[in-house]
Amino acid sequence: MKKQFFAFGLATMMMFSAGTSALAAAPTTKAPTTKAPTQKVTKDQQIKNIVTYAKKLKGTPYKEGGTTTKGFDASGYVQHVFAKNNVKIARNSADIQKQGTNVALGKLKEGDLVFYNTTGKPSKKASFVGIYIGKNQFMGVTTKNGVSVIDMNNKYWKSKYLGAKRIIK
Repeated sequence: MKKQFFAFGLATMMMFSAGTSALAAAPTTKAPTTKAPTQKVTKDQQIKNIVTYAKKLKGTPYKEGGTTTKGFDASGYVQHVFAKNNVKIARNSADIQKQGTNVALGKLKEGDLVFYNTTGKPSKKASFVGIYIGKNQFMGVTTKNGVSVIDMNNKYWKSKYLGAKRIIK
């Protein structure tokens, strides 16, 4: 060990006596760091991201008033999914229903929002919202199944359908 330390010390002394410093070779100032430019997400990519994330949450339980991945109610789920994709929407189904552009049932696209009246009382005001994922299906939150894929042709859902909106144009 003493021999190795001595050899290292001798080599270091020889470097400095020759006028060469290992420290001199290192730059004395930091190079400026540049941030990678933030890429703007296209409308189509944003919609794809929304649908992908909505599906990823499948199985998350229902929780009254829930807005987190620990548990959702219907509008809390939709608001959460859109917020994760930088789209701000209202908190409850009736207020979300006031946003966006109307879409006919036959013109639905992935990422559109579908609205239902699940109160049992006649009303055009939404009490439930889900995210359309194509093939007459939407992602929604039910008390029994939590976040799940729901068939729009199901007798229950078909009878309660109010309409759809496109938030991302």
